[in-house]
Amino acid sequence: MAAKKLGLGRAGTGKVSAQEQKSSEKWTQSIKSQLSVASTSTAPLSKSIPIDYVLTDPDNPRKLAISKEEVTKFAQKYPFSKKSISADNADVWIEHYIEDVTKTCGFTGKKLGDIISIIEFAAALKSAERLVHPISVLKDETTFHLIAGERRLFAHILLGETHISATIQSRTMDRVEIDTLQWEENVHRENMTLWEKVDRVRKIIEATDGFESTSVTKLSKRIGRGRAEAQRYLAVLRYPHKILIEAIEQGKITDLKKAAALAQLSEQDIRGSLEGESRPTPPKPSVRFSRDINTDGLRKVLEAAAQNLGESTALSEFDLNKPAGLAAALEALVRKV
Repeated sequence: MAAKKLGLGRAGTGKVSAQEQKSSEKWTQSIKSQLSVASTSTAPLSKSIPIDYVLTDPDNPRKLAISKEEVTKFAQKYPFSKKSISADNADVWIEHYIEDVTKTCGFTGKKLGDIISIIEFAAALKSAERLVHPISVLKDETTFHLIAGERRLFAHILLGETHISATIQSRTMDRVEIDTLQWEENVHRENMTLWEKVDRVRKIIEATDGFESTSVTKLSKRIGRGRAEAQRYLAVLRYPHKILIEAIEQGKITDLKKAAALAQLSEQDIRGSLEGESRPTPPKPSVRFSRDINTDGLRKVLEAAAQNLGESTALSEFDLNKPAGLAAALEALVRKV
């Protein structure tokens, strides 16, 4: 009975018709062809690889201020609790975890911001099995060079994982291909800063046609963005003075459209515009105190609150001897919470 169900036993003469034979041969040839293609394919392979054998790219456009070695040491000093991040009140545990490490890890500035971002990503990921997008690596004998996925790699380290899912590029890639792949990978994920984007586009242009030969159409196709956006990148990168790029790198300009508009101005006009933006008019506080309020007592309360939040310097710009200054300081602290 089983043979008949599988088509291996036939009633009647037991002979195979010419049409059946032709179909069988066609099916066999198709399978043979697929196996041949699979054996010679150079398409990237996806598999789990040891994290210890992954080397990060110092030229990655995201430019994290923290290294793989620092994340590894951090993970050893401040181990993650997988049980806690999987619990119903995981947000509370993460909040306290971040508070604790912020006070004791010694990181400041962008490095502190990067490690907090990675902590939050790791807490959301929870385990290696939940990774949707594998990292991308280039295999070199027993080493894997990271092309894209630095935050995912670091999150795995914080989670105490030993392996990570990776798409392995088996063929040799030149620097331009790696730059372009990193651009495509990062620009469609967590928002890159304007400086990271501009710097990556600059490297792509310099490694290909150069600034004189790169047209809007060429750049648009190369970075996979619209002509208007490509035009803005070129306007910014072709600006003859350093002031514009330096302002973008320092975070004074964070919008590409605005940067391109400034690229139409003289160096002096840009400087004047930036100086005007550096002294914005502070918004009027929505909280108001009466004139007879105990300013001395309220000032002490605000100072204690600021110290507890680790924001002691946040009060330095306010006049804490006047009700208006106290109200503005209170709102500033509330925004920090």
